[in-house]
Amino acid sequence: PVYTKAPGTFSGNPTLAGSPALPQQGSVDIDIAGHISKLKGRATILTTDQLNINFGSATNYVTVYSNTSNPPNLNGLRLEGVNGYGLLLVDGDVILDDDITWYGTVLVNGLLTIHTNVIFTVRGMIAASVTYNDDQNPDLKYDSCQVAKAMATKPLNIIRWRERF
Repeated sequence: PVYTKAPGTFSGNPTLAGSPALPQQGSVDIDIAGHISKLKGRATILTTDQLNINFGSATNYVTVYSNTSNPPNLNGLRLEGVNGYGLLLVDGDVILDDDITWYGTVLVNGLLTIHTNVIFTVRGMIAASVTYNDDQNPDLKYDSCQVAKAMATKPLNIIRWRERF
């Protein structure tokens, strides 16, 4: 459930569930910015910090996008008491200041900061360029079913069409 590009480091004691249940390291550089760019179409756009709000539901996965430099959001997008289902895409930094639960995929092309005593629960996957965690106890569980549900909200692109006679 946790992957860092070498020579990245991983510290703390988060709850990890999945296979393998230990942090992994490798040479693959995940293009987070590229994935965000491809996935942000038709997203709900956030331009301000979010407090005590729900995005989507267990039967309605949504895409939420924030570019913290347009309009400028000093220090990044602050999330407090947010629950969501689907894709959370952020071009820039994110600060988690109160309990957050997300079912699906979280992509952050910047610094993801998890403050002390924040209960950060992800059922799906998370990828961030840099993560700072002063709480040391996020609850991250890789769940391919939640990732698939989040991705199912995106329209398919027709790459090639061929009719057979």
